[in-house]
Amino acid sequence: MGDKLKISKRTVEDYRERILIKTKAKNSVGIVLYALRHDLFKI
Repeated sequence: MGDKLKISKRTVEDYRERILIKTKAKNSVGIVLYALRHDLFKI
């Protein structure tokens, strides 16, 4: 993902960690569920 956005792997990891904390998610699935529940992403 970082390659497509032209940012480092570490930056991606930092952003992911912040999102986990803010959404109170335990993993990536939790982030996706949060996004779906809050209409941040639609299938």
